[in-house]
Amino acid sequence: GSATTETVAAGSAISGVNAQMVEGGQIAGTVTNGSGTGLTGVCINASSSDGNFYFDSFAVTGAGGTYSLADLGADTYTVSFDTDCGNTGNYAPTTYDNGAVITIAAGSDLQNINGVMGVGAIVTGTVTNASDSPVAGICASATNPTTGAGNTSITAANGSYSIESLASGSYTVES
Repeated sequence: GSATTETVAAGSAISGVNAQMVEGGQIAGTVTNGSGTGLTGVCINASSSDGNFYFDSFAVTGAGGTYSLADLGADTYTVSFDTDCGNTGNYAPTTYDNGAVITIAAGSDLQNINGVMGVGAIVTGTVTNASDSPVAGICASATNPTTGAGNTSITAANGSYSIESLASGSYTVES
């Protein structure tokens, strides 16, 4: 919750720099698609309102789409879900309850912080050179200029790319 600054010099030792731990909170839930099927390989991130980084504020869904985040500091959090952790489906990133904040108190255990991921949008195209020949191995990206969110793809041998798992919105596409 708070920190003090200590000045040290090479070869010196400072004693009495103590800390008192506070029990963390926990959230858990399930991530499903629109049909209610649990999704594995979905990234879960709890972003705190105070800007503090907590090592346990990130998880990946397991079998059946379940996840658990433990040892969270007392704060308010926004919980987000995206497919960048091994899920191969075309699902749009989303947040818990349309971006609602969750308040974690010391020692709290909140269950059913669930996410439902809808079908993602797809941008496709072909990258060619000046001779109109396809170019393989080029990174194509789609980025929402307002939020910075987006995704990438690498062009195939025929120059084609498919950028999936995009939320609805406007994107700048670059290669």
